[in-house]
Amino acid sequence: MPLPQPTNVPVQRPPYVDRVINEKDADDPRGDAADREEEKPGRRSFSAIYSLSDWKYSNGGGFREQGVEFRGQRETRDYGVFDYTVAGFLSKNRDASDMGFGTTLPPRADGNRITLSQSRFALDRTRSMDSALGAVYTQSSPLVSRSFRNYLTSSPVLGVSTRIYDNAGTEFNFSSGRIGQFSGSTASGFNTVQGEMTGLGMQGHVGERWLLGAQTWVVKGALNTPDHTSVGLAAEYATPDGGRRLQLHGLADSGGHAALWFDGEERSLSLYHHYGLYRFDQNVAWADFPVASGQQGLYWRADSRGVGRGYSMGAEYTETNFQRDPAQALVRTAQVFGTVNQRVDRLSTVGGSLNLRASRTLEPPGGVSTVPDSNRIDGQVFGSRETLVGVTRLQVTFGADLRNGGDRTQGVQWDQEIARLGLGTTLGYADEYTETLGRTHRVNAALIFRGVYVGDAYASANANVYQLRADSRATEVGTQVAGSLRWRLGRYWTLDNTLSWRRTRNPDLNVLGNPPGDEKVVMLTLRYDSVSGTPYYAAGNRGPAASSRVSGTVFFDENHDGVQQAGEKAGAGITVVLDNVYRAITDATGRFEFVSIGPGTHRVSLQVDKVPLPWGLLDEAPRAVDAQVRGNAEVIFPLVRLNQ
Repeated sequence: MPLPQPTNVPVQRPPYVDRVINEKDADDPRGDAADREEEKPGRRSFSAIYSLSDWKYSNGGGFREQGVEFRGQRETRDYGVFDYTVAGFLSKNRDASDMGFGTTLPPRADGNRITLSQSRFALDRTRSMDSALGAVYTQSSPLVSRSFRNYLTSSPVLGVSTRIYDNAGTEFNFSSGRIGQFSGSTASGFNTVQGEMTGLGMQGHVGERWLLGAQTWVVKGALNTPDHTSVGLAAEYATPDGGRRLQLHGLADSGGHAALWFDGEERSLSLYHHYGLYRFDQNVAWADFPVASGQQGLYWRADSRGVGRGYSMGAEYTETNFQRDPAQALVRTAQVFGTVNQRVDRLSTVGGSLNLRASRTLEPPGGVSTVPDSNRIDGQVFGSRETLVGVTRLQVTFGADLRNGGDRTQGVQWDQEIARLGLGTTLGYADEYTETLGRTHRVNAALIFRGVYVGDAYASANANVYQLRADSRATEVGTQVAGSLRWRLGRYWTLDNTLSWRRTRNPDLNVLGNPPGDEKVVMLTLRYDSVSGTPYYAAGNRGPAASSRVSGTVFFDENHDGVQQAGEKAGAGITVVLDNVYRAITDATGRFEFVSIGPGTHRVSLQVDKVPLPWGLLDEAPRAVDAQVRGNAEVIFPLVRLNQ
């Protein structure tokens, strides 16, 4: 339950906490006023952000993008939390059509976004509602859309989104609007693409062990899928101790496609097991996404974690095109893997991983096999040691195809952290051989400067160089240097600046559509952030907004009738206790109030040892009161003479 704030008592300052004092703030005559502002109930925040990104390439290409974004949040006592975001960006392409990466950008791109949302709005004692209008993420039943192996996604929309939920896992959701996507690298703009969709779903408990869910989507005019209606159903069984959890999911669309999968989680001794099986028809659709291309399979995985150790192992079998589409190949894949991470002593750790994978490809009738069968082994081993200088880590990787002419990979990498200087270094070498491309060597080195504070600024940087030599192409050399600076300008302003320069030299890249040259990137962000007020709602509280009140009166009841008469004095300066934790002191009229408390049953009592004798209560037991959402519960304490 959030802390109530007595309205008639000055807010007590927290105990002294040792902190670094900023001399500029100490000299600011507004400091006391600012502190008083921050003590007002209800957290309020506002941010204004301007961003600039500029890419330039040696071939004349590049683009510049500018963005502006405003964000705000306001907590209310009775109606939850209100948020808004207003943003937009404008990107302009330079004259050259090729940007140095084989891509062609439009001459001009822009996007705008407005999102208004209200969260934690209490409908009653147990249920809350989150709603959003504008460019919003769509809602879906978590039980239906998420499992250990699969995650069903849906695009954001320009429209509305609502979710009603409680702490027990019951939920209703609704989303509808024009399909779109968030865009822009400097600001969170939004652009509609094509199509509309509407979703409706729910989930809830049946008994103590079962959770059931359903979700439906209606999609029209989308780019990725034909018009359809899809329905998902899910059921979960969980034991009270959490030792076993079983889920069954089903999905079907109006095009006659379906999917079915099962996931299980079980704790056995020190191992945590995941296992399941799945079957997805060709082109089965969910919202505006095709889910899979006709796959079925099964898997098992086990993990163990402890002090200074970690182990994982598993196996999986997958088959594509199980419906035997004559236009596609059938691929069967089986793999087994294992990983180990073990602390040898207080300063040393060793570990490694091993993966065995076998793949078989059956081409359609009359087709020519383009993907050879393979039996491949890949792995790595590593060791790390903490010294006075820092942490040293050595890793060796290896891989080989046991079926195709000795195709193989091998490499080694050494990482060194120099903690006292805030530096990290990396040296690596990799060698790869295939029958098709021959041999390839890669050498790379990196220097990472973790960062340092200089006054109110924080700076970090890194540098990377590599050389790639191959039998099938010219030698390639690359260099990249980047640095960032975050500078706090006073109390509210922050400036972030990132500079990056990269150079690539390889004549063959012209043929591959990736011309060599330099890339220069400048990214700048100027932010204004202000936060004031104290939160109404406790951190991590998932229940309804704390929007109830308990108030009342304490008076000296001369005639013992329980009603305050015109001549009966108010009980001023008397301490009232809520739930044996929170306290308020009555004002000159004998009134007290606790605001922003959780709805439900509460207990109110007087601190009777502070009541002046011979006055007191005939019954000193706490009074039970029922506080409704956005309601007020009234409590009367008539004090009587105990010597009569």
